[in-house]
Amino acid sequence: MLSENVEIIFKAILAQNSLNTREAVPHSDEFTRKMESTHGFPPGFTDKCVRLLKDAHKIFIIEIVQEDDDREVEKIEAYIDADMSTVRRLKNIYQKLLQDIYEEENHQRLMAHQIIRELFPKMNLYNNTPMGHIANKAIMLEEYELLLEKDFSQYTESWKEERIAELFEESGEDLEALLGVEKKQEPEPEIVVKKPVNKRAVDSGKGSELSSMASLQSIDKVLRIYGIDFFYRVNLRKYNFDLIRMVIEQKKITSRDDLTLLRKMIQKIRDNADRDPGLTEHLEKLQNLERIISRYMLLRR
Repeated sequence: MLSENVEIIFKAILAQNSLNTREAVPHSDEFTRKMESTHGFPPGFTDKCVRLLKDAHKIFIIEIVQEDDDREVEKIEAYIDADMSTVRRLKNIYQKLLQDIYEEENHQRLMAHQIIRELFPKMNLYNNTPMGHIANKAIMLEEYELLLEKDFSQYTESWKEERIAELFEESGEDLEALLGVEKKQEPEPEIVVKKPVNKRAVDSGKGSELSSMASLQSIDKVLRIYGIDFFYRVNLRKYNFDLIRMVIEQKKITSRDDLTLLRKMIQKIRDNADRDPGLTEHLEKLQNLERIISRYMLLRR
């Protein structure tokens, strides 16, 4: 439920970004009202979700209007898909709009970078004005284009999906509490051992959902959505060693690099075994998993 609602918000941002008009970038005030009225999201939920999307590098957030208590002006932000093609297209749109509005007000047509150089030192004078809105977007879109070029590895789809899965694990329960969602209790798969008495953080939230999905639904889909690393971490922490072994034996994981990563993670578990009393009950299953890893790595030499 939670991931579906975050996806609704993200897709709504993408849909508006796809426009080739002045309204191509959603503003936080209007966007929040739309999400609340259309989907019934409670106050604060949309804002927390867009922060999560930002932290996962799926969107950028631009401050369009600065808060001004003296004039009773509230802060307004804008949301943009953190994708190079989207950023470049929107940059061109808003630089053209900046040229148009500048020419309309000053009866002189300048290049976008000339206008920005002129306005930048006195942007506070244009706070909450049409010129200020467009100038902020034109300036920041160019900055984000440079950022995507510089740090491209942190804006790949695989990086984003792994990060958002981690964020769901960390903050999913808080968001669900805000949304008022009662989580469904999934039946445990037969191969999963009973949870230890010392309950750990990963036993709740998205981690629990993923480990159940992995055995009850399509493992291929789970691995594609959440990624190998997250799949390993959740199921190793929950002692689901038989589940991981099953995935390897079914050849859902075949890469030598992925098997090497798993072996390193298991070694870390063994290094910290003295701080994990629940591991003692599952050592035999862990050893079986290690034997399978070794066998399949030999086959991939």
